[in-house]
Amino acid sequence: MRHAALTLALLLTPAAAAAHTLASPTPAYSGPEPWMLWPMLLAATGKERIAGALLNDIGPAINANGLARIASYVGADQRFEDWDAAARAIAAHQDGAFPDYAHADWLVWAHRMCREDEDGAVRFDYDPAIALPFKLPPPEPAFDLWPAFETLAGLPALLVRGQASDILESATASEMVRRVPTMALVTVPRTGHAPTLEEPEAALAIDRLLDEVDRE
Repeated sequence: MRHAALTLALLLTPAAAAAHTLASPTPAYSGPEPWMLWPMLLAATGKERIAGALLNDIGPAINANGLARIASYVGADQRFEDWDAAARAIAAHQDGAFPDYAHADWLVWAHRMCREDEDGAVRFDYDPAIALPFKLPPPEPAFDLWPAFETLAGLPALLVRGQASDILESATASEMVRRVPTMALVTVPRTGHAPTLEEPEAALAIDRLLDEVDRE
């Protein structure tokens, strides 16, 4: 399936892909919450380089409570005695977003997010500096990202939202597709922030997005 590894934010045009030593329109940028805003910012400065965009439960207006929840745990250099302990710790922060997950599902998450050190301890396998943006005071005045978002108009685009998301509110998602009519909206039921993109609703929508990009 073309979307199997698609946790990425945007698709480059062939010319831009070549400039990035890539072969064809292909996912180019990825990352968690702050970096998922890159499609909007790149569209504002170089729209001709973008063939399409995927936003996964993120937008130009972000719920402060959701950001605070993420900031409360992200970047902590935790060590766990085994994979089961790592899975339980991840579930403690995320089970509200995935109420239907069993322990086996959280084990899959643990193996995706963690590594086992030589001493047998399990720890998160990402740069803890990823938490630094969450520790910065909010800018004054606050950035208005809506104008940058609106530059995606006319491009094939998809917004995936978790029904129970505490990051992207339903009203914000509705306003996004109103301002960018070429953006499709798919809501993943019984899911918070952020959908894995393996859900049937998300997978089908991503296939449609890639088909649309292929036709351009």
